[in-house]
Amino acid sequence: MTKLVTKLTKDQESKINVYLKKWLKVGKRTKPTNQDKAIKAVSFLYKMIDMEIPKDVRFVRSPLEANKLIHKLQGKKKSDPVEYAYPTRSVYWLSYYGFYDYILNEIFPQEKSNFKLFTQFLKHSKEFFAVYMYDNVAIISDFPTECNLNEQGQLHNDKGASMSFNDGFKLYNLNGVAVTKKIATIKGDKITKDMLLKETNVDIRRELLRKVPIENLTKVLDSKTIDKKTFTINGKNVGYELLNIDIDGSGRVRPYLKMDNPSLKGVIHIEGVGDDCTTIEDAIRFRNGLDQFALPQDLT
Repeated sequence: MTKLVTKLTKDQESKINVYLKKWLKVGKRTKPTNQDKAIKAVSFLYKMIDMEIPKDVRFVRSPLEANKLIHKLQGKKKSDPVEYAYPTRSVYWLSYYGFYDYILNEIFPQEKSNFKLFTQFLKHSKEFFAVYMYDNVAIISDFPTECNLNEQGQLHNDKGASMSFNDGFKLYNLNGVAVTKKIATIKGDKITKDMLLKETNVDIRRELLRKVPIENLTKVLDSKTIDKKTFTINGKNVGYELLNIDIDGSGRVRPYLKMDNPSLKGVIHIEGVGDDCTTIEDAIRFRNGLDQFALPQDLT
């Protein structure tokens, strides 16, 4: 029976960064696919599901090109929209691969013999960016030619594409959030109130707000402060401000709660609250669906 681990040794702790760097390097790979190694890797995947790799193996330059080929092979018309699956390999699955690679090698090395198949999978997973497996055809996408990440390993570039491929296909991301080229590259001083308030995706709105210089934020939103308070939450001072904002320039003013993010330094959130909110306490109560005011640390 495997012994329960409740605390890491100093050596185990020191190895965390080793595996982090190892798998970030895999995720940031821009070296072209080695076709022989890729075929062996994909053959292994087919073998895992008790199938032989098809004789028809196609290499494409990007996931978009792969999706266009699938579209064609399915007999769809050129005018039909191509359904494209966003490739998350570099920023999602590799975090799991790195975690289990670390666990098997550093925490439970005595269990490695029971996970030979998974160990082989980890080895082969480095040899392709994306693979589309069918009975009669296997489609393998090449690695990107450019991959930009932030310090947390999320796709990010506020000056251009976060990921580029050989066929010209590009992805745009801000701190892991998929955005358009315009939003990725727009300068903070060019962001308008209309742009912020019309953006319905809260993650994209947050990234737009990140770009706006804090000293310009109130001006951009053309807002009026009606209440302002600072609370200590989990040992950190968190600022709140209740703003009246004219949503669409029609003169219809409604309240929005502006607040610091205690976990992400320099990040500010702005959310609409009930029309009857006139104080910070009202707004926090409304936001958290409470009958009575309570700070987030008091919630159960």
